[in-house]
Amino acid sequence: MHIEQGKTMHRTPSGAKRPVRPVHVASLVSRFDYRDNRIIYVESQPLGEYELRLTDRLEFWARATPDRVFLAQRTHGGDWQTTTYSECLTRVRRLAAGLLRRGLSKEKPLMILSGNSIEHALVALAATYVGIPYAPVSPAYSLAVNEFRALAHVRDNFQPSIVFVDDGKRFESALKAICRGEEEIVFHSSAPDGLPCISLSDLETSAGFSKVEQANGHVGPDAVAKVLYTSGSTGLPKGVITTHRMLCGNQTMISHALPCLAEDPPVL
Repeated sequence: MHIEQGKTMHRTPSGAKRPVRPVHVASLVSRFDYRDNRIIYVESQPLGEYELRLTDRLEFWARATPDRVFLAQRTHGGDWQTTTYSECLTRVRRLAAGLLRRGLSKEKPLMILSGNSIEHALVALAATYVGIPYAPVSPAYSLAVNEFRALAHVRDNFQPSIVFVDDGKRFESALKAICRGEEEIVFHSSAPDGLPCISLSDLETSAGFSKVEQANGHVGPDAVAKVLYTSGSTGLPKGVITTHRMLCGNQTMISHALPCLAEDPPVL
C-alpha cells in the first residue's frame, strides 16, 4: 500500500492500483466487574434508544431520501436493476394489500423459497409491514437435494398460506413434493407447471390501503417478523422466532460497532 496524490492506494496481485477509503469502526469500551468468587462480569456500552419496528426505518428513509437507491441487483445482461426507497415503500404497501386481501395474517404466514433478490426483499418487507410472519427457506432445501424431507418438515411446521418463488420452473419439483393444495403459490419470473399460482404483478395490483394502514398500526415491537430455520445438521430444521425488537436492536448494535455504515449507508 502506498500514498499517491493524497490518496491511499492498494496494489492488487496483478499490480493494478485501487483506491482505499478510510473506514470508521468503533472503539468499544467495556466495564469489568471482578467478584470475590472469581467470576468476572463484562458489560459493553448500552445500545441506547432505537426504532421498535423494522419497517419504520423504511418509511423514514422514503421521506428523507426518496430517490436514494436502496436495493440493487444485476440483470442477466449485466446491467444494474435498482429500487429507490420511495419506490420500495410504494411497492411494499401494494404487496402488503395483496397479502391481506388473500387472507394472510399472523396465523396464516408466508414462506419464501427463493434466494436473495429485490423481489424477495419486497415480499418479505410487505409481510413484515402488516404483521405477517414469513420464513425465508434456504434454496438448498429445494435445489441441492434429491428428496425433500427437510423442506416438507419446514412446510408442515410453518404451515404457510402463500409460498413465494422467484423462478417457479426451478422450484417446480420441490413445490410439487411439499404443497398440499392448501397454499397459494406466487411466482415472479416463471410459473411452475401443473400448480395453481398467481404472478407477483397480480398480487401487487390489489387496490386499497385502508386495511394496510390498520394492520401496520397493530404491529408492535414483539410481533414476529420472521422465523429462521436451522440447517438441520443435528436432525430436522428447527424454527427460530425473530421479532421486530430483536431485528432493530441487532441493527443498532451493528451500527455501534461499524459507524461507517451509518455515515455512508450501503446499497443492499
